Order: sequence, then structure tokens, then C-alpha cells
Amino acid sequence: MHHGQIEMNICDATPKDAQTLTDIAFLAKAHWSYPKKWLTLWRESLTVTPEYISLNEVWIAQADSVIAGFIAISIDKNSIDKNVANLEHLWVKPSDMKKGIGKKLLLFTIAKCRKKGISLLRIESDPNAKMFYEKFGGKLVGMVKSCPSPRVLPVLEIDI
Repeated sequence: MHHGQIEMNICDATPKDAQTLTDIAFLAKAHWSYPKKWLTLWRESLTVTPEYISLNEVWIAQADSVIAGFIAISIDKNSIDKNVANLEHLWVKPSDMKKGIGKKLLLFTIAKCRKKGISLLRIESDPNAKMFYEKFGGKLVGMVKSCPSPRVLPVLEIDI
């Protein structure tokens, strides 16, 4: 193993991973120094339930057999445009940030989308992550209201 490199594999999340994934989402969001009361406002959107994992595509990155991060997409099966996936989660444990895990998860997901015939990945990004998605071809297509008001989130799209 090269110095600084970690052994990592990506596999399907299982419903029993829900609490671990929720913990990672909260830790990663808190890493950006948001006020505690904002994190409380976002509790629902940061919580990953076993049902969510069963109903969506959720993949985990394991570094040395420990979950270091995860990514989740949803495909709206009722939508007219079935070629669009929404990136709902991409979180890496703060202690594992800057090791290429987020990049590997995103590239893995883009490849999975391509295999499924999805041509567009839509992302409502945390403002701190906007530049990360732009590195992978993400183009800003709009803004969406968030809470607390007047907070807004950039909406990006990656052509697949």
C-alpha cells in the first residue's frame, strides 16, 4: 500500500448501515462549522433510514473494512424523464476527507448511472461542495431555497 493511500472498496449499503450513514452525514455536515441549531433544522434531510436504503441506490465506501463515506441517488420512477437521477447524499467522514473517497464514490455512481441509461445527474449541493462537483463537469443550473431563510443551495447538473 502506498503511503497516504487507503484500501477502499465500494459496495451496496444494507438497511443495517442506516445509523452509521446517518452519523457520517451529521459529522460531515458539522465539519463545515454550521450552527448547531441549523444542524437540528436539517435533521430529517441528514437522516438515512433503513427504508430509504431499501428504496434507493445507496453505496458505501469502506476503507480498511470501516465505512468511510457513502453516496445515494434516487431515480423518480414516476417521472416522464426517467433519464435523470438525483444525488441525495455524498458524505465522507471528516477523518477520511481529502483521501479521494468522495471522488471515487462520485465516479463510481456516474458509471452506475451510465449503465442504467441515466443521462443526467442533478445535485442540490451544499455551497461548500459546489467546486467539488464542478471538477466533475457539474454546471450550475439554478438555485433552490433552503432553510433557514434566506439560505439557498446551488443546483448543478452533470451530463453523463
